[in-house]
Amino acid sequence: ETVIFEAPAVRPITAVRLSGTIGVFEAPLGRSLVGRGATAAGRMPVKEMSREHAALIVSAERVILEDLKSVNGTTVNGTAITGTHELAEGDLISFGTIDLRVDFLRLGGG
Repeated sequence: ETVIFEAPAVRPITAVRLSGTIGVFEAPLGRSLVGRGATAAGRMPVKEMSREHAALIVSAERVILEDLKSVNGTTVNGTAITGTHELAEGDLISFGTIDLRVDFLRLGGG
């Protein structure tokens, strides 16, 4: 008899958490702006950030980081990005000199 093992289903993403020395920011499902401007949901009032530095696009399956042509740039794990980049759990993103770790929040915890 053949036994087939299936990988456990990955629980849906409900939000993404960015954490670092500047603090913690959580972005819910949908599109959230990150920057120092008043319109940014992830407001980080430091001069290294552009008013609208980047956007996080969070869906149940993945998280996309989009650099919005910021002056000081955006990196993922030390590599500069332009446009969009899909994030992975544990990535280190930098907005200018601001470093933040990426954690996915999932349905049912974790």
